Amino acid sequence: MNEPISVSFELSYAEAVRYGLSALGMQISNVVSDYLSKKYNVTLKDTYKNPKLLTEALEKSLAYGAVIVETRIIRYLSSQLSAPLDNQPSIRIGHPEDFERYIYELVANPQISKIQH
Repeated sequence: MNEPISVSFELSYAEAVRYGLSALGMQISNVVSDYLSKKYNVTLKDTYKNPKLLTEALEKSLAYGAVIVETRIIRYLSSQLSAPLDNQPSIRIGHPEDFERYIYELVANPQISKIQH
């Protein structure tokens, strides 16, 4: 991903991550955040640059619960950006790479550049 990311995407992504983790409570959010900070020296909101890091942190911290959080993040982000994923009637995350692919699809969506926060 070499293209610059819009500020509106960064803000929407941060909101989506907060929303996704909110289902699990503050303690679990802190566990995931601490994992990222200690292992990679990144914050949750900065994982838009490399969604694979968030996937790893969720899987290491939550096992299957990661899929629930990732799905919530994708749904929220897609709705906030008014950028439905093309040809995706439902979000399916079966492999760790799926979350990363969805994030990159949303980043590449031409509607994102029109969004103002």
